[in-house]
Amino acid sequence: MSTKPCALHFGAGNIGRGFVGAVLVHAGAHVVFADVDKGVIDRVNKLGKYTVHILAANEAGEKQKPETELIQDVSGILSTDQKALEEVAVRDLVLITTAVGPSILPKIAPSIITVLRARQKAGKGPINVVACENTEGATTALREAVMKQLREQDADKKLLEYAEHQVGWADSAVDRIVPVFEPDVKTEETSLDVGVEPFYEWDVDERSLKVTHPDLQINGILPTDRLESYIMRKLYTLNTGHAITSYLGYLKGYDSISEAICDPTIEPVVAQALKESGAALRHKYGFPEKEHAHYRHTIIVRFKNPNVPDSPQRVGRQPLRKLQPRDRLLGPMTMCRDYGLSRKNLIKGVAAALLFRDDSDDQAKEVAERISSEGVEKVVVDLLSLAPDHEDVKGVVDAYNELQKKT
Repeated sequence: MSTKPCALHFGAGNIGRGFVGAVLVHAGAHVVFADVDKGVIDRVNKLGKYTVHILAANEAGEKQKPETELIQDVSGILSTDQKALEEVAVRDLVLITTAVGPSILPKIAPSIITVLRARQKAGKGPINVVACENTEGATTALREAVMKQLREQDADKKLLEYAEHQVGWADSAVDRIVPVFEPDVKTEETSLDVGVEPFYEWDVDERSLKVTHPDLQINGILPTDRLESYIMRKLYTLNTGHAITSYLGYLKGYDSISEAICDPTIEPVVAQALKESGAALRHKYGFPEKEHAHYRHTIIVRFKNPNVPDSPQRVGRQPLRKLQPRDRLLGPMTMCRDYGLSRKNLIKGVAAALLFRDDSDDQAKEVAERISSEGVEKVVVDLLSLAPDHEDVKGVVDAYNELQKKT
């Protein structure tokens, strides 16, 4: 049994192994993966290691030879195995993380409760819980699920107090693309290998963290007291750029995001849109100009990586969700308008979203039907909640008509 600080991670999939687990192992933790997939857990325990392949490309979008990282000091348990969870709970466990998908969080609450109950009974000290999901407030949602189930179980007062006061429920923002990956040689030894892009970011709300014993210092995590700013930076840069690239790429018939962003008519629009959203983000959150310029550049380079295959059709799906008031398209455009900033290229991105078509996507079909029956101006007025003569309504309609002529 390892004598290192222990981290229990729920979700032994590609993101768990390629991102969260790898970062924690590099920080000096023994990582116990918990999952419902017995086959994966058996392989983790048999091999005790796996390789992470860093799938890099240069700034021109040309593939480079992958680097590799050997991840060792890992083990696994079934997330439904109460005895195994109790045994892990009373080790030098300092951190619980998840990468299971937002909808699964309530389903792992009973397993979290098992761990907390065992720690409370054994007189163990504080522990931190960080849900690493692609949604805002994931740890808060997990905490609410745990506390709800504890109350429904009429849990012991001491356990409730432990869950309330000895657990650091810290929200986070995570960013790393972990694409579908196949090793060059398929063997049992490579069955757990995973491919990842070079970039990653993991921001954690430091205000919620508890001091644990032993204390685990994780170099790959950025503790911050302004998590919202990093969440919005990702949403209005990465997600904004991804969406605009996908819609413009769709209109020009590209099969991949990496091809679309290299188009000389698309990259400048995306780059300028991110510069516009960046001006608003810097105005609201105070990001230094050089720092944010580097972040924007990094995002564009990530889109060019052909090792991370993604299609405009997949990225562009559910356009109405992406056209919600605070989401990746209208959100930065509105923020620019509020600060009196330029938003010409963001407006073009909104117009491109209205031209996205996919017969298998109910939202795309709804947009097309509404434009056909009501006219594009009425749809834009409804989406923007602005008067028909507002400059942004006119801007979107004009950009829509211009793009439509070219398709």
